[in-house]
Amino acid sequence: MPRKPILFKKGFFKILLLYYLNEKPMHGYEIINKIRKEFLGFYAPSPGVVYPTLFYLEDLGYVYHEKEDGRKIYHLTEKGKKFLSTKEAQIKFFLKKKEEIKKFVCKGFFKKLFEIFKLLTLHYQEISERKASEIVKVIEDSHSKIQEIIFKGEQ
Repeated sequence: MPRKPILFKKGFFKILLLYYLNEKPMHGYEIINKIRKEFLGFYAPSPGVVYPTLFYLEDLGYVYHEKEDGRKIYHLTEKGKKFLSTKEAQIKFFLKKKEEIKKFVCKGFFKKLFEIFKLLTLHYQEISERKASEIVKVIEDSHSKIQEIIFKGEQ
C-alpha cells in the first residue's frame, strides 16, 4: 500500500509562515493566497491551519499583529527572526521542494487533469448513470495504473 504523501514535515508550517512574514507583514488571507500562488494552485492551506498557527506563533512571541482596516496584519518580531535564522537548512529544503513541485505541475499532469475535470463539469447534464459508471471505471483503472507506475518496485 502506498504511503500517504506529506507536503510538510511536522512543525515546518510555522517556519513557512515565518519565512513569508519575513518578506513582508501580511494578514492571514494574504498568506493563504501567497502560498497558493507559490505552489501554482497545487496547495493552499485552509484558514483552519493558518490562523491557529499564527495564534501559536504569537503566543511564542515570534509574531505580533496590528489592526489595519479591520484586519490583523502579522509582523515578524526580532525573536521570530532569530528563530527563523536557525532554520536555514529546512528553508533551503523547502525552496528546493517547491521548485520540484512547480516543475512537476509544469509537466502537464495537472493541466490534463484539469481538462478532464472541466469536460465533466461542463457536460455533467449529458452524463447518464450508465455513462457515469463507465467514466468511474476508466478513472479507477487509470488510478490503479498510475499507482503501479509510481510505486513500481516499492512494496
